[in-house]
Amino acid sequence: MESLHSDNTSILLQGVCKEYNHKHVLENLNMDVPKGCIYGLLGPSGCGKTTLLNCIMGTTMINNGKIKINIKKPSDVGLMPQEVALTTVFTIKETFQFHGKLLGMTNNEIEKTGDELIELLQLPQFNTRIGSMSGGQQRRVSFAVAFLHDPNILLLDEPTVGLDPLLSHSIWEYLIQQVARSHKTIIITTHYIEEARQANKVGLMRKGTILIEGSPAEIMQIYNSDNLEDAFLLLCNQEEKKNKIKRILPPTSTATVQSPLSKNRSFSFNRLIAQTYKNFLFMTKEIQLLLFILIIPVISCFVRNIAWGGDPTGLILSIVNHDTLNCSTEPLRGCNYEQSMSCRYLQHLYNSSNFIQADKKNLEEAKKSVLNNNAWGLIYFGPNFSSSLIDRIFSEITDIKNESLETGSIQVQMDSTNKIISDLIKYKLSEEFNNFLKNLYLDCGWQDALARAPIKIEEYIYGSKHPTFTKSQTASYLMGIFFYIPVVVTLGQIMPEKENGVMQRSRAAGMKTMEFIIPVAILQTILSIIQISTAFLIEFIIFKNPLVSSIWLPGSMLLLQAFNGLCFGLFITSISDSVSFTMTLSTAVVFFITSINGTLWPMEGVHPFISKVIWWTPLALPSEALQGITARGWNIFHPKIYLGYAALVGWAAVYLSLTYLFNYNKRLKA
Repeated sequence: MESLHSDNTSILLQGVCKEYNHKHVLENLNMDVPKGCIYGLLGPSGCGKTTLLNCIMGTTMINNGKIKINIKKPSDVGLMPQEVALTTVFTIKETFQFHGKLLGMTNNEIEKTGDELIELLQLPQFNTRIGSMSGGQQRRVSFAVAFLHDPNILLLDEPTVGLDPLLSHSIWEYLIQQVARSHKTIIITTHYIEEARQANKVGLMRKGTILIEGSPAEIMQIYNSDNLEDAFLLLCNQEEKKNKIKRILPPTSTATVQSPLSKNRSFSFNRLIAQTYKNFLFMTKEIQLLLFILIIPVISCFVRNIAWGGDPTGLILSIVNHDTLNCSTEPLRGCNYEQSMSCRYLQHLYNSSNFIQADKKNLEEAKKSVLNNNAWGLIYFGPNFSSSLIDRIFSEITDIKNESLETGSIQVQMDSTNKIISDLIKYKLSEEFNNFLKNLYLDCGWQDALARAPIKIEEYIYGSKHPTFTKSQTASYLMGIFFYIPVVVTLGQIMPEKENGVMQRSRAAGMKTMEFIIPVAILQTILSIIQISTAFLIEFIIFKNPLVSSIWLPGSMLLLQAFNGLCFGLFITSISDSVSFTMTLSTAVVFFITSINGTLWPMEGVHPFISKVIWWTPLALPSEALQGITARGWNIFHPKIYLGYAALVGWAAVYLSLTYLFNYNKRLKA
């Protein structure tokens, strides 16, 4: 494949074949477009006209054949796609500025040419938003964008669809003038066959091949017809008769061939700046979206800290106390063996503020309250509980009676359907009983150490004396949200552009993959820095979650995690062009990996079957590393920390590699 250097031919296609899903879209197609003419490519919808233009532009590869184009540089070709392919939140001026910068135009050139096109195409004022225009006006803006950089060759895909006859006529007059004045070459596709009589040359296309080429007059003369449409029908009937004899098509090569337009395109800072300009402009147009993106971490972190990890309070326990008839509301202190030990213990229990006492007459009534979900458990003190407990304290081990052991015990029955609440009840019952005994021993002048288990908890190496679930899950939670938010933002940026054709138009203008990714990464980085800063303010300053290191190491890890989310978002967009599918898939994947990264439950508590695999998931090692930094003060040289960084870099590389492979494969099949 090579550029064409003939003075008389602009575009030459020889034996072009394109196969998609084992179906021939273009079949041994030959096409000769002279320089300085309007070439009308005619044919019904679905015959391959748009595919042919994409092959010429280089956005779709062919399997066989040659494409030669008489150009000096890729920007000598302009494209108007079949879709409007414009960003609807932009004004006409902003649209011209983006596409002009994309093609290396200066601001003065953009403004001058834009004024001429607005007057010619009867467009609204420069500051009119694209989304507020009618469909016909939007198509006229799309037409203007194709002409903006004054290309020598123009490919116009159905430019007059949806326009009124007068405007269509004026557009054709403009095209004819451009060819006469500037010697431009224009390929215009249409299924309005009679409209193409104004072209210098037409090609009649059907089922992926061009049946005949020539001037409209020549074709009508060949088929002895007064109009092109009748000539086209006669030609199609002849082809149908030929096709009754089964044609044997030459085998299509599995190799791919590029258009000259897709070759030798180097990295361009003009295109990079244009795409960066577009991304930031889009965000300034969508203020509500921008504020929502920035406030998500604030809301989620705030809600997490007030809703997660606090000890449940107001838990109702049904009390059956057959040890005494009535407990005094006065504090029970002193070394008085005649006091009700059950009442003294209950005072300790309810001073903890976790429980509400509901007195019941008997076990049956108390149990019924639990069965009816009116209480979380019941506590039963039998007759003579106090005296039996004192006997247990004073009796020698060999002298204690079984009866004292039985009646000196507190019987507890619980609703254990909620693990956290049932574990809390058991813990508090035990803790407050120890406190009750300790106070009794102190009041009696005994060594309170005898009332405690022979286990002494020394100063904590890491953490505090009273850890909470909220504090322990801070790192894994931050890792989760700073993975998910960039995924959603990336999908929100890319998928609409893929769906409305803006990305395809940018690719046709020469946009390379890195020129697209870098501006997205720049915007994401700025947004992520703001989000991380606000999250740190909420988590570590307002709610005082543990942060025993400087902010730079955890900040850099979260920023790298945000880039990881961006890369995953790019990978998801390469899988499908459906907005609903990509959003659903990304949410499902993120939900799965955040479910096993320690946010909801410690990773050490997973099933043994996946305990070895879990550490290879995208969030596991980074979450462990961030916990080590914020709560333990580990530095970058600790194995857990550099393994966390390595995991983030490794997964980003995996996502980017898969993105490249999927996009390359889709381009081959497109």
